[in-house]
Amino acid sequence: MANKITGKDVVFSREDQPPLGVYTAFAQVISIKWAGHKRDAIDVSNVDSTANYREFIGGLRDGGEVTVGVIYDEANATHVVIKTDLESDTVINYRIVLPAPISKTWTLPGLVISIGREIPFEGKVKRTVWALVGA
Repeated sequence: MANKITGKDVVFSREDQPPLGVYTAFAQVISIKWAGHKRDAIDVSNVDSTANYREFIGGLRDGGEVTVGVIYDEANATHVVIKTDLESDTVINYRIVLPAPISKTWTLPGLVISIGREIPFEGKVKRTVWALVGA
């Protein structure tokens, strides 16, 4: 039987003391979405191209974009520091850790590019953070 887990015990954290590798978990995380890696394709088709198909070569790679949703708490230190990250030009290491039996860790150097809020009539007030992931 394959190993299976739920998202309940997954941890999203931020490196607080680089380069010591000290990470602090974000509080009240309700979702993590990682668009994953991608690569640009450069069209090099020309009049000498054969077979009536376009020709491509690989372009630059992109680490993707991570979106983290949290239940908003303006007094929580992990929610406050994300605004500092947005205002900073410094690449910050973030980390996604999957629990056992998978036990997988991804360290994602990135820049926070946006912070949003969702305030529904009924339901929890949420904050959404978007970060671009570099290599």
